[in-house]
Amino acid sequence: MTLFKGQKTLENPEYEPLESEELVHTGRLVPVYPSTSGLAGRTLRRVVKDALDSYAGALPELLPPAMIGRNGMLSRMSAIRQMHFPDGWNDLNAARRRLAFDELLLIQVGVLQRKREWQERGRAEPLLLPEAERSGYVDSLRSPSLVPSSGR
Repeated sequence: MTLFKGQKTLENPEYEPLESEELVHTGRLVPVYPSTSGLAGRTLRRVVKDALDSYAGALPELLPPAMIGRNGMLSRMSAIRQMHFPDGWNDLNAARRRLAFDELLLIQVGVLQRKREWQERGRAEPLLLPEAERSGYVDSLRSPSLVPSSGR
């Protein structure tokens, strides 16, 4: 709302017909996506809603049902739907929590996978340097210019 000549006015109000089967643009927490030149927020919301309706069911669940239930989490599909079109603040927070968990889980699995691959490769071969280069390197480590001064 803004003031125009001392009167409250609405700028670019969002609306939907009252007989709409499903509210996408009003009457709920409404997603606001970053502006894209030539693409209105209403259009982007509708495209995202259509994509969710068509493809969210194809997303694989990463966690066993028992774990989801035991921890009071949303399913992955529900979390993605609630992230874009939440039914309320609690649903939005539950979706954020579930998707953050998935992200951290995938990072951890990736780290463990790399660790396992590293361990399977075995011990690395030592790097053999010619004696002159090796001794020069070792001597540079003993150099007084690299020893921190006490400032006295």
